[in-house]
Amino acid sequence: MESIAKKPFIFANGVSLKNRIILAPMDLRMSLFDGTISQNDIAFHKSRSKGVGMDVVGSAFVSKNGNTVTGSVGVDNDGKIEGLNDLANTIHANDTKAILQLVHAGRMTNRINTFGEQVMAPSSIKGNYGTLDVPREMTRMNILKVVNDFSTATKRAMAAKFDGIEIHGANGFLPQQFVSPLSNKRCDQFGGSIENRLRFIEILIRSLSSTISQFDQGKFLLGYRLSPEEFETGGMTIRDTILLVKLLNTLNIDYISLSLHDFKSVPKTYQSNFSILEIFKAITKIPIIASGKIRNVVDTNLALQNSDLIAVGTPLIASPNWAPELTGVANTSKKMQSAFEIGISEDIYKFLR
Repeated sequence: MESIAKKPFIFANGVSLKNRIILAPMDLRMSLFDGTISQNDIAFHKSRSKGVGMDVVGSAFVSKNGNTVTGSVGVDNDGKIEGLNDLANTIHANDTKAILQLVHAGRMTNRINTFGEQVMAPSSIKGNYGTLDVPREMTRMNILKVVNDFSTATKRAMAAKFDGIEIHGANGFLPQQFVSPLSNKRCDQFGGSIENRLRFIEILIRSLSSTISQFDQGKFLLGYRLSPEEFETGGMTIRDTILLVKLLNTLNIDYISLSLHDFKSVPKTYQSNFSILEIFKAITKIPIIASGKIRNVVDTNLALQNSDLIAVGTPLIASPNWAPELTGVANTSKKMQSAFEIGISEDIYKFLR
């Protein structure tokens, strides 16, 4: 059985991919302490970007107080451009498009990760998972500073010759914190109604679109990654993210990447017989990237029934040749080697196991 993921894909702005397989964004924790690209980063992406159409380099922090964890990629100052350019060139050598995912942790971090800087978030509410600090509520000036940090980081990604950037609005990071009623208790124009809670994202995307149009000739991609729902009582629901996607429909977004545990998942915050992929595919013409437990040719074909592209993580970590060898089910059940053998950190290896 042939995978339809091998077919080329062309975005609306004319950027073309040799196939529909994407190396999923992952925080590999292999960069130097300050976020400078390391030789381990280069080696990993050199081997894993072979055979994929696009490589999304995960979780590049736009400012020190937005870093998620020690070892993440940084794009917070001009000194990082040279290493990022080396990484982009490495990916391009495999005839693969290079995308830099931009992140601000918001409340999902601590002062160790932020190099001693104050942790900030929409509201002064501590996150639920990990070793986290109680954040300071962001002022309007703080919010505008973060928007500017994303814009400046986008310029650095362009200077480093990346083909686009992706806003990390999933997994509880800052954009999602503004949307979620659990983490946003503000009483100003950025809180309260869902329209207000989406305002930060709208301002952010409009700012990045302006930056891109000012410094690019129309071939630079702008993507948005989101989590469809939160499972905690009172959290962000599918209804909220449907409204988010409707907002994205009005903005200059080239693709929407869905962060899913399983591409076949059905909503937990909304009663439906349709999968999350089916719901989102029905409400937007923006290309959708599916993810979650896509492990073989059967999975790729099923996922692409309700998406345009597929993002793959674990199988490509376990086997760099997963994409080139994607011709049938049997070739994707290879046993994952040790962290050293496959060139990743022990933390990430344990998480994937």
